[in-house]
Amino acid sequence: MSNAYLFEQSELNTATGNTAPFALAFCVRGNDRAERGEFDLAIADYDAAISINPLFAEALVNRGVAWARKGDLVRAIADYDAALRISPRDPKAIRNRSLALEQQSNPNRDSKRNN
Repeated sequence: MSNAYLFEQSELNTATGNTAPFALAFCVRGNDRAERGEFDLAIADYDAAISINPLFAEALVNRGVAWARKGDLVRAIADYDAALRISPRDPKAIRNRSLALEQQSNPNRDSKRNN
């Protein structure tokens, strides 16, 4: 696939209102940044993905993980709750919400278990 095709497809997506590829791109970059420990940059990418697609549960869960890794369990739980409103059976959201609630009640617990 040539770069020209990718550019044309990108223009088509924008012209037709199909922004899903852009939301996914921000989410993927956020994942890369989170893996490197760049949580503020990852959160900014997840914010961008969610602003493009507010129903992107995976981006909400991943942003929640980044918040948890930063130690902000209130925001993490809020993101997990939002993801569960969209996708009530999301196993990652369920697991991470449970871990965050457990850590909230026992602050000595390691927040890095969220993932």
